Amino acid sequence: MEKQIKYKVKFINVGRDDKCWEAETATVDHDWLYAQVKKNMAILSSGVEFYENGSIVVGGFRIVGKFEVMEIQEQEGGAA
Repeated sequence: MEKQIKYKVKFINVGRDDKCWEAETATVDHDWLYAQVKKNMAILSSGVEFYENGSIVVGGFRIVGKFEVMEIQEQEGGAA
């Protein structure tokens, strides 16, 4: 069986309402992270930045939450 690497991303205390949630994806990039905070209505600002240390920043300096990325492996195909 071939294993495919996926990622689970935890969003922690995001935005003024301190929203928390988890989501899974095959790739983690700025566009996906940005879509997640918009979809969950956690941040209304368009100037959102994501840093490798897990910080979510608005306006270039204000930390408005954190995220953690964890690798998970899913098996493809059925049992032999």
